[in-house]
Amino acid sequence: MTNSIIIPDHVDAIVKELSQDLSTHEIWLIGSRATGNYNVSSDWDLLLFSSEEPVPKERRCEGVDALHCGPSGVILLEGQSAWMEISIKNFRWTKIDETTAKYQGQRFLDVPAGVVRNSDEPNITFTDSKGISLWSRQ
Repeated sequence: MTNSIIIPDHVDAIVKELSQDLSTHEIWLIGSRATGNYNVSSDWDLLLFSSEEPVPKERRCEGVDALHCGPSGVILLEGQSAWMEISIKNFRWTKIDETTAKYQGQRFLDVPAGVVRNSDEPNITFTDSKGISLWSRQ
């Protein structure tokens, strides 16, 4: 349990597996599970910082998204192609202390069925979010 969050066994097993990689420095819980605004179908989002650049990897588990961040700040989600890379700069990641961080996550805006969005209108918004440390190499 971290910051009153109960981590289910399958997620804890993935955190332990990821922590065995000597290039992994930190593993953070992000997304709705970290902010507390999740629902029953919400996935578990893990952000791990590594001394190696991310390469495409097979997704480990349905319902658990592992985002690998390399030293250059490039992030790649397990199960995605290299062309889906994003940058940690887009997150505006700020570590507050050893157990918490804050960032601005991106969320796609909902569009009602049958509504056509003007191409000039934004399709994403930034939302203030938090990260909770699950593991760190001391």
